[in-house]
Amino acid sequence: MDIVRQVSSVPEELHDEHNTPAQHHCNRALVLSASSITAANVVTNGDFSVDAALFSAFPGYRGGSNPAEIPSWTWTGTGGNIGVNGTLAGMHSPFGPADKSAATTWGFLQGAGTAQMAQTLTLTINTTYDISFLAAGRDANGDTKGRVVLADNSTPYYDSGITTWDTAAFQSLSSQFASGASFDGPVVLPLSNTSPAGDNTVNYSNIVVDAVPEPSTTALLGLGGIALLLRRRK
Repeated sequence: MDIVRQVSSVPEELHDEHNTPAQHHCNRALVLSASSITAANVVTNGDFSVDAALFSAFPGYRGGSNPAEIPSWTWTGTGGNIGVNGTLAGMHSPFGPADKSAATTWGFLQGAGTAQMAQTLTLTINTTYDISFLAAGRDANGDTKGRVVLADNSTPYYDSGITTWDTAAFQSLSSQFASGASFDGPVVLPLSNTSPAGDNTVNYSNIVVDAVPEPSTTALLGLGGIALLLRRRK
């Protein structure tokens, strides 16, 4: 399930039984407006849950009796292979870390080379974004390196650098970046396996890129507090 940030905290006083009908109506409008403010994940299938259960043929590679592609992700480069593992009924998880509890489904890239799975994102200019994801190496692999980048043709907005992912459990990484006044071509999010050789495998899941709410977003709930203070003064 893609992650959505939602404002849902409402002062208890807004539900005061002594409010007049007009105040109840106003407070209800504030609650509904606040609950509708969301920051949606611009990554599609960031947790690799779409059609995940269809990757049921061992060991989870794309193709054959499994789906030919991972929904919303494109395989690029040379060498290696990609697929989906998970802990859902009927799925397999030979490429995950020792402790798989942080993710239910994940995408994997196996083998050395320049193989990537990538997705083009639609971002907004002059906007601050959060980026977060889970990454791990295959249990018992000796040297599992990977890299996550978010960039257009000339600007890297995020770059994890070549990193040795933990094989014991999924690592949680997060950062923040700001887009500029324009984009130089498409903004692409490639997930890479940069391991030196062999069947070393890297895994990714829960990839989220979402806009940070502007101050005006949280100000809406402040209106509820102001209305409450005004009512108390009456």
